[in-house]
Amino acid sequence: MVDRRLRSIFRKGSRTYYGATRFFPKDVRDDVFVLYAFVRIADEFVDARPQDPEGFAAFRENYARALTGTPSGDLVIDGFVELVHRTSINPAWVESFLDVMQSDLHWSEKRTRQNLLEYMYGSAEVVGLMMARVLQLPPESYEQASLLGRAMQYINFIRDIAEDKARGRVYFPTEELESFGISQLSFQEARKNPEAFSRFMAAQIEQYHAWQEEAEQGFAHLPPAARAAIGTASDMYAWTLHVIERDPLVVFRRQVRPSRLRVFITGLRRTWRERDSIGKALLLATRPRFWLYLAGTYLVGVVYGAEDLRALSDPSIWAQLAFFLVPANFLLYAVNDLADRDTDAFNAKKDGTKEARATQSRYRQLLWVGSILSLLLGILLTCEQSNSISQWYFGLFLVLALTYSLPPVRLKAKPIVDSASNILYALPGFLGYAQLSGEGIPWLAIAFAWCWTAAMHLFSAIPDIVPDKAAGLRTTAVVLGRTKALIACTLLWGGFATLALWAPIPWPFKIAAWAYAVIPLLFLRRSNEALERVYWLFPWMNGVAGFLLFVAGLARFL
Repeated sequence: MVDRRLRSIFRKGSRTYYGATRFFPKDVRDDVFVLYAFVRIADEFVDARPQDPEGFAAFRENYARALTGTPSGDLVIDGFVELVHRTSINPAWVESFLDVMQSDLHWSEKRTRQNLLEYMYGSAEVVGLMMARVLQLPPESYEQASLLGRAMQYINFIRDIAEDKARGRVYFPTEELESFGISQLSFQEARKNPEAFSRFMAAQIEQYHAWQEEAEQGFAHLPPAARAAIGTASDMYAWTLHVIERDPLVVFRRQVRPSRLRVFITGLRRTWRERDSIGKALLLATRPRFWLYLAGTYLVGVVYGAEDLRALSDPSIWAQLAFFLVPANFLLYAVNDLADRDTDAFNAKKDGTKEARATQSRYRQLLWVGSILSLLLGILLTCEQSNSISQWYFGLFLVLALTYSLPPVRLKAKPIVDSASNILYALPGFLGYAQLSGEGIPWLAIAFAWCWTAAMHLFSAIPDIVPDKAAGLRTTAVVLGRTKALIACTLLWGGFATLALWAPIPWPFKIAAWAYAVIPLLFLRRSNEALERVYWLFPWMNGVAGFLLFVAGLARFL
């Protein structure tokens, strides 16, 4: 556990950021306390009134000795040196920080923007880089980590204009002040020329937003457990700037800081949001839009296999309906996501809005765990089937759900077989029918279902021809090409509509089935974007059709 004194040093020197860091996991939080205690102590030598150059020199000398292996006996220094070695913090970053602190002992005005950027690198950007090491972020995130430190420091400069002025410091470049017609940053000058001061402040705020926006591109590299803390800090600094933006002169009247309660509530919201994002990603992995493709099909099979309504009261039926609603979809689509990283890299359709990608390592681990648990539940239900026919249907569903995506079989990468194997979507219906009737599905019904599911698969694969081809995946759609694939869909759905003429369903359904055969022809001369829009409407169309079939099945008992 980190020493209480380190926490106290950090809390005293940085109320806003300290409050945000409370939302780090404990091990990370302790390391952050060590880092910022070192930073705050160095800063205190400079900000003291009067300044303490001798104390700073001794502090820096003790740090240098400790870094080479001679303990200083100073809790702050020795703790920080241990952190430097353990997390591989670059000592050059620390030296840059100490150089800038030392320069504050002999203040010189910042004439140019370059002078200011050099100062911010040593005073803030290197601290962002040290945080990147503490969080074990990849090197490609360092630029954004550096920019985040710069952006947050810039808010401090804006917020502390009056306080810094009292210390004889003005961080903003002289040439920029002059370009806005400002001779000095003072309350008197700002009141005398409020428009010029407002324009100056607006320009600084715009600069902050540019840096912050670029820095936030690196948030994707943050481990999920660290996002709430970093996000809370960013939110609170942005809140500070928002208050100043509404009334620029407030910087001369008081120091704008969020209350501890505001920081705490924001942190709770961020924590909930980050945890919720994992839950949402896992939920999206089941493709809620497609839930009825399995669960609805099972229910239709059950109602047509039942001899009377009493059969529908069996608890095992509802338990298996629940399996096909969520766990079966998780198994089918999570395995697909885990196996599809090659094609998803080229697939704009899987951008995190319609279909969740398997990108984060923690998310992938949860996908594997969920898939294994869903598979085990499916195996258990297979073993509990009341007859061998339904047992065979259930087992075949599990096999196809896995082999469709997973190598070495990977049916989706085999032309013709990929669409043919889509019969798996009809298997829950076959299962429901067999469970209650004790009989297998007639071959006519199997052919009827196969034509529909194969056409549906082929149609949905047409928008993916380009990304699949780029990834080297040979699907039926890739082999046939767009036009021939659409014609093949028409033929398959035409076969489905023809076979429907002999199916034991009401005549309106038999006529409506021909609408499916017409749809592909409408897109022979239209864009893939239009085709994809219709693809995303299919769940609603099929859901309505399935519901009407279910109602027609129930009507047999009336």
